[in-house]
Amino acid sequence: ALVRRDLRAPVDRPKASLMTDIREGIDFILGHPMLRTMILFWSIVSISLAPLVTALAVHITRDLALGDAVLGLILTAYGVGTVVGSLLASRATHRPVGPTLLGGTFVTGCMLVVVASTDQVPILLVVAAISGIAQTMVLVTYITVRTAYSPDALLGRIGSTARTISLGLQPVGLLAGGALIDLTNGSTTIAVMGVGLALVSLAFIPVGALRQAAVQPRSNA
Repeated sequence: ALVRRDLRAPVDRPKASLMTDIREGIDFILGHPMLRTMILFWSIVSISLAPLVTALAVHITRDLALGDAVLGLILTAYGVGTVVGSLLASRATHRPVGPTLLGGTFVTGCMLVVVASTDQVPILLVVAAISGIAQTMVLVTYITVRTAYSPDALLGRIGSTARTISLGLQPVGLLAGGALIDLTNGSTTIAVMGVGLALVSLAFIPVGALRQAAVQPRSNA
């Protein structure tokens, strides 16, 4: 397991309103530099990647005219990569995880640029698999660290707040991606996404809270 937590009976606590629970989760995140930075980083990545499947479908079937079967093969290669990435992510839990988060996102960005610039199916399949490995390592590492630094009493509230930010704002990424596809094409949209992810990774390198983050559980109290 990536995170080991003791199974304990829930501590009796007075009933609180929904707004109080939400505020407690937000306050804890805002007061915790590592969690605050980690959630911000992943939210930007998640929003940036929101239109990827749509852009990829347009790129493969319309821009390159390679057909639905090739699109299916590329998505399958990505899926295989995600399985490999989830296995590799378990090896990154006993050392600083910043290089995994930043490096994995940078690699994903570079792979998207390659996808946008080639029509060779073998290359597309290899790149899709590498992207699956890199992005899954980032996701698993992010969730692991976020969970490890969340006290038991606030685990659900912190997770809900993080998901609300990263998933709730994805329509913004979808809207921007759709507009860019209409203005240009799927290839250009994927290239812009790739460059954007690479720049995000580079921009967060100086941030010590993310660069030095490690799986180091806090007290459950």
